[in-house]
Amino acid sequence: MVLSDIYCEDHPELHNKKREFAYMGQGEPGYSYSQVRMAIELTNTVMRELNQQVYRHIFATCGIPEAVDNYMSDVQHYFTERVTLHLSLHVAGDRDLIMPINKLYPIEETVKKVNQVAEVSGEKPCVGIMLFNNFRPKGKTFSYTNSVEMVMEILKKLNPGKCRLSFCEYNSSDEIGEADEYPQELVGKLLETVREYGFEAKHFSSYGRKKMTACGMLGSKEPEKLASKKWLELNALADELIAKNV
Repeated sequence: MVLSDIYCEDHPELHNKKREFAYMGQGEPGYSYSQVRMAIELTNTVMRELNQQVYRHIFATCGIPEAVDNYMSDVQHYFTERVTLHLSLHVAGDRDLIMPINKLYPIEETVKKVNQVAEVSGEKPCVGIMLFNNFRPKGKTFSYTNSVEMVMEILKKLNPGKCRLSFCEYNSSDEIGEADEYPQELVGKLLETVREYGFEAKHFSSYGRKKMTACGMLGSKEPEKLASKKWLELNALADELIAKNV
């Protein structure tokens, strides 16, 4: 994407935009943290060679304490550009049902560490919560809703001065499960309540439903169009830059 912007003749305003790189949504990044940290610094090296600016990297985890420990160490001693933490909390209660990883890594331990991240990194990490409303996981016989009361219960373990919140609507998927839309009046009530508690909070509304391109819906899908000649050339250039700097 960076190369396509740099070489885009129709939109020169894209040539020198600050770039953001996110490591999430393609499996649990915490399971391969050593590769993620190498990818971050390799990206930084290539970006400097291209004379491009990095705005930030986002490292996301569903809650692996060791990964958060290693991240905090790297923020202090390894990373050469800004890297922020995103904790994919997603589920406020009964987390074992929706996120089996919680059975291996209970979220409470990671939540404690999140309160330390701001002191190390100098900025608040983001805690993400999905706005599940009557979510019916594929192959399961139960449904789940993140109510305002359940969200507030888990937030009691977080320090509003040490983290910020993002609430994201869930896009129904044949592969994952169906859900009803989260009522907007409840979204408003939720944001109002958490802000009264002192949290910074944002609401990300649903996107990509019609084209099935929203987060978590792209896995194992074939592109509708073949790559152009220019795209293939830029892809080859990207491979060269990576091989040169590995």
